[in-house]
Amino acid sequence: MELFLSLLISLCFSADPSANFKTGDASFAQAEVDKLKDAVLNKKLQIRMFQEILESEGINQSYPKITIEFGNRLGGRYRIFSVEYIINGVRSYFYQTPDTEIRKVSSVKENVESYETTLAPGEHDIQVIVNYVGNDSGIFSYLSEYKVQMQQKKKLKFTKDNDYKILVQAYEKGGLLSDFKEKAKLSIAFQEISK
Repeated sequence: MELFLSLLISLCFSADPSANFKTGDASFAQAEVDKLKDAVLNKKLQIRMFQEILESEGINQSYPKITIEFGNRLGGRYRIFSVEYIINGVRSYFYQTPDTEIRKVSSVKENVESYETTLAPGEHDIQVIVNYVGNDSGIFSYLSEYKVQMQQKKKLKFTKDNDYKILVQAYEKGGLLSDFKEKAKLSIAFQEISK
């Protein structure tokens, strides 16, 4: 294990050659891991600040407008717990059903709003993560203990001449005998909208 940690640290960043991992110097490894975490957080902060500058200065007004809409076509036995949109590795949108609403069997209203942003022309990675919990009572009350996570990722190319609508659809696929956790599916489609 010590050899693995030593190799990992030397591959990820320049390790201090004076560090002695054979004596179990875990404090050095932890310090290096903390530095790496700080570097990742700093990069994410820089990206957020850059996006805010673009918006406040109006630089991104010529960029295509991207609207992401979520459609839930799953039956009442599935209840949305959370929806997350990740664009180019950065969480851009997150919705979570309030704890007071998650177990109400009779209330199946979902409040996932449309999300709008602008992106520079070019290729972008769009990832959607949706978490569901079971929603049933009576003889099928055991479904309320089930959790289902669906993920879908697509690389999409945008041009400055059009705006775009990304349609995320959750739907069921399979028959009556299909496993509850395997029936839930997710798709991403997009359409160009002329400016």
